[in-house]
Amino acid sequence: MTASSHHIPINTRITFENDPLKWLEALDFVIAPQQKRSRRTLEQIIVAAMRLFVDRGFDQTTIADIARYSDVSVGSIYQRFSDKSAILQTIVAGYRNTRIKEIQELGDKTRGSHHDAREVVEFHIDVIFSALSGDKGILRLIETQRLTDEKTYFMLVEANEQVSMLIFDLLKEHLPDRDARELEAQVRYLHNIVRGSAVWTILPRFPAAPRSLDINDPRYRAEALVMALAYLDI
Repeated sequence: MTASSHHIPINTRITFENDPLKWLEALDFVIAPQQKRSRRTLEQIIVAAMRLFVDRGFDQTTIADIARYSDVSVGSIYQRFSDKSAILQTIVAGYRNTRIKEIQELGDKTRGSHHDAREVVEFHIDVIFSALSGDKGILRLIETQRLTDEKTYFMLVEANEQVSMLIFDLLKEHLPDRDARELEAQVRYLHNIVRGSAVWTILPRFPAAPRSLDINDPRYRAEALVMALAYLDI
């Protein structure tokens, strides 16, 4: 079996901007400050924290570091966030909410008789590979933190479940004869197996260690699609 050359006629190569400010739009409590100065302060904190967490690591970053890089006083930071973990959760929640919304909007464009199950699976693979190739820094941070941070862990679990159920909902329209419970389980397994493999490619490693897979390698994506189609018998 070979990968399909017929892509969904929409932009499934999701462009994930490295723009923390965009994520603020997905968080109601962050939007609350109406005064321009107050919102600007909040934006400075979020941008500085995200970049420091990604570049240095969460544990290696202090509130003092965030204050220095954001040009916001330590006291002003504590007025808005109880601690460093609260800043992290704001970043993770905003990122997740924004990306899920984008995936849902693109998924809605795949509905209808002019698309088929094969194209939905290709869309699914594109979603996984686009995110991990375009947002390596923030996703590396999330994947690392979920090992020790319960809130990050459950946010990631919920996000994976949302994507899996979105793909299942799209697929069942094109596969009405399939047992729905079995198809749901297959989509969930497929998402976590393919994504888990792809996550491995972006995690920290020893400097001299070889990288057996490259998230940006077109063949890796193509073979993932072949295996997904075979597993789903499409």
